[in-house]
Amino acid sequence: MIIPKGNTKEELKLREEIISQAYREWTTANPDKKVFNSSLNNYIHIRFLSITETMRHAAKNHISTLAMLQLDTILKQAVKFGKPTPTKKGVKNQEKFTKMQQMRCELAGVGVVKMIVGFKRSGEIIQYCITATETQKKKSTGRLSKRSSPNCGRLRRTIPLLISGGKNTKNTLCQHYFEKIIHVVSPAGPRPST
Repeated sequence: MIIPKGNTKEELKLREEIISQAYREWTTANPDKKVFNSSLNNYIHIRFLSITETMRHAAKNHISTLAMLQLDTILKQAVKFGKPTPTKKGVKNQEKFTKMQQMRCELAGVGVVKMIVGFKRSGEIIQYCITATETQKKKSTGRLSKRSSPNCGRLRRTIPLLISGGKNTKNTLCQHYFEKIIHVVSPAGPRPST
């Protein structure tokens, strides 16, 4: 199966269909529409909201769509990340939940995936949304941003200084990143330290 990488309406629709198909196959294999997650020590349930919310967000990105092909792994192996947060005010889809919990899962070929689950007043846990993390999305587009890496802005300012031999050449963090970039860009490997 080829997942389109572009942002045209047709490609977005194709990714939505791939996500929808992944949920259909999962619900065929799991007719009770739930799976046990050991980190929560409870079942995660799939509802129509799970499908629509994930399609709305994950279809925007190739990597997030690719992650959905491993839906069962995400649901079973995701671990809690941080503390539960209150639902967002004014978000209609979150009104039925008392709190939300972010979970993370490392997937082969994809990287880190974020899953949000919602806790209903009845105690039932519903899968709310699944997407690749911001870092993974930026890797798929080839762009670096301050949001994807806290040292990225610092790196952009330091690379010209490292090349010219100017100040900050002793900055080991940026030197480390610089060497990684040179190794990727140049088959000759990193430049020798000065």
